[in-house]
Amino acid sequence: MVYSICAHTAVNLPLLIAIGVIAGFFSALLGIGGGFIMVPFLITAGISSDVAGASSVAITCGTAFSGMLAHRKMGNVNMRVGLNIAAGAITGGISGVLLTKALRISGNFNLVIHLLFSILLIFMGIFMMKESLFSMMRKREKSFYPQGARIKCLPLFAVGFFVSILSSIMGVGGGFAYVPAMIYLCGIPTKVALGTSLSVITVANALITIEHATLNKTVDPFLVFIPYIGSMVGVLLGVSLANKLSNATIRFVFSLVLIGIAVKSGYAIFKIPQIYFMQ
Repeated sequence: MVYSICAHTAVNLPLLIAIGVIAGFFSALLGIGGGFIMVPFLITAGISSDVAGASSVAITCGTAFSGMLAHRKMGNVNMRVGLNIAAGAITGGISGVLLTKALRISGNFNLVIHLLFSILLIFMGIFMMKESLFSMMRKREKSFYPQGARIKCLPLFAVGFFVSILSSIMGVGGGFAYVPAMIYLCGIPTKVALGTSLSVITVANALITIEHATLNKTVDPFLVFIPYIGSMVGVLLGVSLANKLSNATIRFVFSLVLIGIAVKSGYAIFKIPQIYFMQ
């Protein structure tokens, strides 16, 4: 057992390691932070939601960094693309905080956000599933990235900006949107989108972790360090599998994850106090 200083409770050590392995695996395989996996596990283990959320951000920063390094060795990280998206993400994050405050004042914030989030992910998941299945049936990869084409900075900045606003409002990582945005809007190859997404998540989550640690004191070092050790094993497994799978197969798996998150978010609507429906 490990005692959490911030949450004032004891946590099972093997469970923390297992959480890290699972989060690291999906992070490297799909280019996402893995917060949607870790937060429920930590809360189930008895960690308060504020400590679980803040510590999860710190863990995903570490897993994303490890995954980014592993993908970079494979040539799957475009730093120019990542820096442009990160610049937009930082700007959008500030705007998202202000917008969130305005939405909360207007009322019905939780209900509206859960509905929009679920609908958005359902559509994204269905579109990506349909496209990836067609690609697998054709047994050849559809080209989203014309040979010799130059990637413009402005669309990349816009992707980071708007996805970060969405992430700030909904309290989730941006990997669920960075990857499909880079693939379908910017024409980035799937595996490069995975590695590049992890580089953006690393930068964004590092800043959020510092803010939580200094202002809210909710980042628990034990809840961060121990899962991170397990995540390194998961990252190696995830990168290895990602390089064995075709781009279309990865997109299909990603679409299933998006739909799963959408269902989970939609189910949360039923837990929203009925007072929101009577305003």
